Amino acid sequence: ITAAMAAEELLELEINGLAGRLCQLKLERFRLRIEDIKEAIKESTGVPALEQRLFLGSLELIRVGQLVAGTSPVELMLVRRTAEQLSWLQVLSRIGKKYQNAPPDVQRDKEVIRSVLNQDWRLLKHVPAELKEEIEIVEIALESGAPAARVVPEEMRRCKRLAKLAVKYDGSALKHFDPEVMDKELVMEAVERYPSAFDFIPEVFHQDRDVLFSAVQQEGTCLEYASAKLRGDKELVLAAVRQEGMALEYASEELKADRDVVLEAVTMDGCALQFASDELRSCPQVIRRALNSDGLALEFADEKMRDSKDLVLMAIQSDPRAFEFASDGLRHDPAVILEALVRATKGYARESDRTEDRNRMVDEILRFLSEQGLSHSELREKMNGSARGSAVLDCILGSEGAKTKTVTGYGMETQLE
Repeated sequence: ITAAMAAEELLELEINGLAGRLCQLKLERFRLRIEDIKEAIKESTGVPALEQRLFLGSLELIRVGQLVAGTSPVELMLVRRTAEQLSWLQVLSRIGKKYQNAPPDVQRDKEVIRSVLNQDWRLLKHVPAELKEEIEIVEIALESGAPAARVVPEEMRRCKRLAKLAVKYDGSALKHFDPEVMDKELVMEAVERYPSAFDFIPEVFHQDRDVLFSAVQQEGTCLEYASAKLRGDKELVLAAVRQEGMALEYASEELKADRDVVLEAVTMDGCALQFASDELRSCPQVIRRALNSDGLALEFADEKMRDSKDLVLMAIQSDPRAFEFASDGLRHDPAVILEALVRATKGYARESDRTEDRNRMVDEILRFLSEQGLSHSELREKMNGSARGSAVLDCILGSEGAKTKTVTGYGMETQLE
């Protein structure tokens, strides 16, 4: 490291009091904080850190960033807090809501303001009007969780520094700033934190592949905001459907017919099958992948596929309500009906399922059967000759044909299988 480089890494400070120079300091710039400066002053002068207020001209320092780079040495004025001011600082650091009762000179103390806002940004309403519009105070409020819309004055909404800070805590905050501050770096950070930022960022970013890529990795359906060209970008669309299968809706027609893309989409969400091309909705491989994810995806399979007994049984094993989407012929098939009823007795197949959940699922299957004109007696007729089928109906319908709530197959699958 050269002498020049070493000098650049040091910050020279000249600390003055009302009577003249108090001390000179040389501190490393890296990660330097106001607290570090005050501690160094204490070691050099004996003035306790809590008593110190530092001013750069008329500006009270609360951040090292307020120091102008390149100026050496930097002259700072040290003003000591009175005993009363120190007492208020200590009280307000614990009970910020007492700020409104503090004397005017204490209310203007920026270290007091920072301590109070860190406890509750809403106390900003008690800060003197002229201080509320100082950028450092607005920054403290944002860092304390304040919404940008509430604390950033209109005249500061073209301030990129504030926009970057606001977005760091809340991507949606970008909508409260002027479009001229929205460069690519800031927009990318906003969409990473708040993918719906596309609702208010400039249209030009809807055509920016990097911005879209960042967004769809957080929320796949952001593909909706992409330009027509980007909706046909296979790598981008794959990233979107791997995050959210239903993003397939916004892919180009060409990619909706791409087997790789559709397989990824239905793996994530079987019902994304509804957005696939006609050809792929009749492809057994694609349909099996979709049904493996969600049996209800059978609704979106080609009509011929819904007449495939193997596929229908696979769908029902995943979700018995898929029975509704089988072909008319298979909805009257005794084996299919039996599979739907037995599977329904397991409810949603979740550990958290209650008796009510299983009851509800069985009710739905019985309703489907009733809607297609199958009475309980006709059901028994269809199951005639099947000991297992008759046992299932006895458990579900009871011996007199009325559904028996007390024995609706809960745990029944154990004795039947």
